[in-house]
Amino acid sequence: VRSSAVAGTNLTQSLLAFSRKGVGQKRPVTLNCVVENVLRVVEKQLADEGVELVVRSPEEPLMILGDAPMLESALMNLVINARHAMLGSEAKRLTVETGLDTDKPFIRVTDTGCGIAPEYLDRVFEPFFTTKGALAAGQVDTGAAAPVSRRSRNAVLAIARTTSASAAPIR
Repeated sequence: VRSSAVAGTNLTQSLLAFSRKGVGQKRPVTLNCVVENVLRVVEKQLADEGVELVVRSPEEPLMILGDAPMLESALMNLVINARHAMLGSEAKRLTVETGLDTDKPFIRVTDTGCGIAPEYLDRVFEPFFTTKGALAAGQVDTGAAAPVSRRSRNAVLAIARTTSASAAPIR
């Protein structure tokens, strides 16, 4: 509970910094720790909903210079979006990977949900954009993943659409 409260405080501070267009503190961050912190908060709910959670990461920790709360916020947003996309799916699998792609560290989130319609791909990084319709009633979709790509020269956030799922790597 305490770690969730700390994570919530960090998330709030990051969102406030983003709204003020301030730059977060860049410090050494282990990507595996970012993944662990986020999944610790949501793994029980995912399990209760029948979502198979697959985590893949190299044995060696991947260190970057970044804003851990902002990365956690972006990853949490991607995981929540993946969960929503899988609500009507028979096979529910959420895969979170960390690794290196041409020597650049990444976190990749892949799900077996309905995917993102091609007409929305250009808009998914707009703050407050949502395709959730009634699902978003009473919720605010902050587009929290977008600030990561704007805040870091080395961060790339991309959405890839496959036939029935979406993959969102943070690089």
